[in-house]
Amino acid sequence: IVKKALERFREVADQQILPINEIMHAKDLQVGLLQLAMGNYHVGPLHETVVAVADHMAEVFGDEDAQLGFIGVEERWKSLWIYLRAADVPHANASVLTAGLNRKGPIGGLPVPGVKDMPSDVPGAVPTESRWKEDWFLGQQMLQGVAPTLLKLVEGALPKHLAVADEMLGMKKEGGKGLGLLGGLTIEQAIEQKFLFVVDLDVLDGITWFQGGSLVGLPEDSLPMPPRYACAAVGLFFLDRDLESLLPVALQLGQDPTSSPVYTPNDPLPEWTVAKMFFQSAVAQLHQLDVHALRTHLLSEPWEIALMRNLPSAHPVYSLMKPHMRHTLQINMMARASLIAPGMVFDSIIASGASKEQWERSPLLSNASNGSWDGVGYVDLIQRSYARWSPEDNHFREAVNKRGVSIENLPIDYPYRDDGGLIWDALHEFVCAMLEVAYPDDEAVNSDSFLQHFAEDISFALQHRQGYNGRTGSRFPTKAFSTRSGLCETISSALWGSGYQHSGVNYGQYDSYGYVPNMPLSMMKPVPARGEGPKTMDEVVDYLPPPVMGALQIDITYLLSTYYSDQVYVGQVERTYGAWYVGKLERDILTRYQEKLDKIEQIVTERNKIRKVYYPMYLPSKCPISITV
Repeated sequence: IVKKALERFREVADQQILPINEIMHAKDLQVGLLQLAMGNYHVGPLHETVVAVADHMAEVFGDEDAQLGFIGVEERWKSLWIYLRAADVPHANASVLTAGLNRKGPIGGLPVPGVKDMPSDVPGAVPTESRWKEDWFLGQQMLQGVAPTLLKLVEGALPKHLAVADEMLGMKKEGGKGLGLLGGLTIEQAIEQKFLFVVDLDVLDGITWFQGGSLVGLPEDSLPMPPRYACAAVGLFFLDRDLESLLPVALQLGQDPTSSPVYTPNDPLPEWTVAKMFFQSAVAQLHQLDVHALRTHLLSEPWEIALMRNLPSAHPVYSLMKPHMRHTLQINMMARASLIAPGMVFDSIIASGASKEQWERSPLLSNASNGSWDGVGYVDLIQRSYARWSPEDNHFREAVNKRGVSIENLPIDYPYRDDGGLIWDALHEFVCAMLEVAYPDDEAVNSDSFLQHFAEDISFALQHRQGYNGRTGSRFPTKAFSTRSGLCETISSALWGSGYQHSGVNYGQYDSYGYVPNMPLSMMKPVPARGEGPKTMDEVVDYLPPPVMGALQIDITYLLSTYYSDQVYVGQVERTYGAWYVGKLERDILTRYQEKLDKIEQIVTERNKIRKVYYPMYLPSKCPISITV
């Protein structure tokens, strides 16, 4: 098996022509992993990776035993999963498979998630695998993980659909001591003192998950893929000011307060661990399709299209915006072809993906006139999220205040808010200064015919949104393109979404997803009712994706977390704007902008020296100005 796999590898290593979905249906593991390395989205280090895995499997099990089928959760299958990433999950064969583990990365050639692109001399550079089961780390990911915009302050009362009561958060059992999960406070008291925060993934309620079956584009006799599961989870977090941490105190796995199970840290470790996995998997659905794809990639497109259609290259708004659109349309086109197309990556690994049968009921592939997107989970989710989106969501300061997570309400290190706020303030000041040079007053803005046609194109996109559950996001305010101050807010927000926000929600993907138990894109068993969950950590493995799905998750998130080789960063002001501005006033503004960014670089560098988890996303030297991956 191994010899044949390596021969196949040598034959097609340079061709890169095998379709991604073949990975999921390889008759033996080695060929599947080799195809993973040679897909049209491949990452170079995985060429070495899969050969190393194949050799290792042959060494441990022998050539004859190395063949493993895709269907069925066998002991060796689970053991290989442990070899790939979950080495710290207790298992009978774990010691055998991890004995010779290369600590530069459990998969040879790839960095360990949690320390990718990080200096080794800072305390916050710690592998994800060493802390993923710790509760504070789940809370920390709400502050600086891939979806740091979901956390909200609980105001007035808990959401009506969250069935959490005081007795559920009571005294811990260990030794009969302690003040409970809220430090001796009732829920009402904790809300009054602004100690409770929530991540409510209600938009996932009713989403259709992958129901099992073949993928679009595969032969009729292809092996069917098993169903996948996720849920519209709700997470309740407590602000522990003594520990300066945000701690999960309750996770409800669904939106129905009468039937959705609620788990707390007082539950047995296996059940609490699976609850956290389901919660993180739900966050993953929203991150990939809403926080990341929609609110950065897709919503940047109308700006660039409208810009190119309406503004001459000498226009002041064109000069401000065009550098921030470098390669965005190109990468979006590639994503449509390889990530969110029928039968491609998302259908292969994410819970909200769709089988061939589900796609055939959609308007894209259905022969019927009443085709619906409801059966294609991630398309349905994007539609729902777009209905909720409002222009002010990209206004950094307004969005933070709207969620109630300002430093006054959440007085702990919130890296996304604190570092991102520095970059936002510098960007906002720069944009306003440039517009003040270009437009002497509000009348100059309002009478700019090029700008007004530009505004009409942008507004057109929002006019065709469908509401969701009676909710539709707002449109641009009247002043958005009619006053100088309004234009400053509008352009600053657009630029934030066209690059800066993307940095905060994209480049940490490998650190979160690369260690799959921390954030699985799919769960392979349904949400367990209370008392019916796993009894041992060994049983937890059964809820995780099978090895090939896990390997693809690792691969694709590594690729998405990779900086483009010719990337332009926020801190490179001259490289970004030098060719666009030659007047003395504009050059002085550029100089001040660079000086401010240099100071931010120093501030964030110092912060990272003492942080629990390193955060490079808003270092001006590491924050790209456009979406290139």
